[in-house]
Amino acid sequence: MGLHSFASVPSLTNADALKTIETPYRSRHASLSLCSPRDEDKRFSRRMSTLRLSLDELSSNLHTTVPTDDDEWGWFTDIEASSTSSSDEESDSPTATTSGSQRVIWRMFPPLTDLRFEPPFHSCDFPWLLSLSSTDPQTARLEVREFRIAGHGTYAEFHVMCWIGDAYFNTWKRFSAFKRFVHTELKTNGHRRSLRAWNDVLAHCSWFRSLNVEYLHQKCCYLETFAHTLLMEAESPYLLARFMACGA
Repeated sequence: MGLHSFASVPSLTNADALKTIETPYRSRHASLSLCSPRDEDKRFSRRMSTLRLSLDELSSNLHTTVPTDDDEWGWFTDIEASSTSSSDEESDSPTATTSGSQRVIWRMFPPLTDLRFEPPFHSCDFPWLLSLSSTDPQTARLEVREFRIAGHGTYAEFHVMCWIGDAYFNTWKRFSAFKRFVHTELKTNGHRRSLRAWNDVLAHCSWFRSLNVEYLHQKCCYLETFAHTLLMEAESPYLLARFMACGA
């Protein structure tokens, strides 16, 4: 698979929208709440609405608030002639690293032993999770911050990264993989908050197979909002693992 071009995108997280810190917070289990389900849903909706306000919905260029001479949000260059063919080597190269300080969103999952019908990590179907402890709470993080134009300029891929405890997994996904996960996992199990975030993706990113850089940047931003919503709504870390496995 030939790689035509590559770009990286900053997170659009808002410090007032979701509780974000540079290191995982361990003060409480994400599944515990003293609010009623309706109050919790309203609070979650307000947070996600505030997060979406960080997007400039009046323009297809979501970096209108960033000076035009500011290169810290990412880069875009022709790497067709690059001698590096491995996507793993590309993602580990200095130029592929997203520059600038970025806020990170973490959440805490309770121990698997506290969750019903969830197998322990050591017997799960995801090799990258086998070494995790099932009796300890696990912090998790999910990001979509980079995209690239691949297949000799025929389609776009988005770089999805997931941290669960000490485990890490990353993959490049085409938009069809996101769509497949929504239809096979979310719509059958009633994850309505994530479905609302997905509807936002569809409403603002409807150009069919467009490889316009500004459009792909916008699409990447909305996909990360969707990923953050999925992270906050997930009932167990296995939902994130299934998301990472879909289309990988």
